[in-house]
Amino acid sequence: MDRGERIVWFAREVLPHEADVRRWLTRKVRGLPNCDIDEIVQEAYARLWAAGGERIINARAYFFVTARHVVGE
Repeated sequence: MDRGERIVWFAREVLPHEADVRRWLTRKVRGLPNCDIDEIVQEAYARLWAAGGERIINARAYFFVTARHVVGE
């Protein structure tokens, strides 16, 4: 997948789920300030981008799992 295809994949498969991930983080990890949620989402984006769309079957699920792993570190 070239860069252009990856951008399209990311915009179509990952970005639409950001609001759901943010709501989930707010409920699951109580006491996190918004700035920490921003950092978690940004790190999850970086990891999703690095993993690439070729290997990810369900981007929504991968996004949630990746955010959970970032919180756990």
